[in-house]
Amino acid sequence: MALFEMIAILSVVGFLTLGTVTIFRELFAYLRRGKAMRAQAELVSKVLEKAGDRDGLFEYLSSVHLSSGLGDPDEKPRSRPAFPQARILNAVQLGVVAAVMGIGFLVLRQTLGVAEAQVPLQVLGSVALFAGIALLGSAVAAWFLSRRLGLV
Repeated sequence: MALFEMIAILSVVGFLTLGTVTIFRELFAYLRRGKAMRAQAELVSKVLEKAGDRDGLFEYLSSVHLSSGLGDPDEKPRSRPAFPQARILNAVQLGVVAAVMGIGFLVLRQTLGVAEAQVPLQVLGSVALFAGIALLGSAVAAWFLSRRLGLV
């Protein structure tokens, strides 16, 4: 029973670590978005101060200096997914981690001599290994599709 208790403790610690990392990641993303929104609001207030009123703002925005980068306001913007490389690399990272974890469980199954741990470790190892292989396969397919569609 000691082996099952160790596996249960490791699983709980792993889930708690994953939850903590996720919470901190979202917290930092929230702080980064808030900083960007404050910078944008500051920029808008500076432009409004410089322009003075509505007519001044229109003249400022229609000047040759700024109009070259604005384009046609009636043109519908193209929607492109943000950073397809990051999404592909996330799938590769998760796939490698899952595959290595699955191989580790399968090796652990072979090295331990406990008969009642053979089947659970084989199931955990097989599921993790095949999930990792599937994630790596999806990353490769996404890479080829992104290149074919001109996103990368």
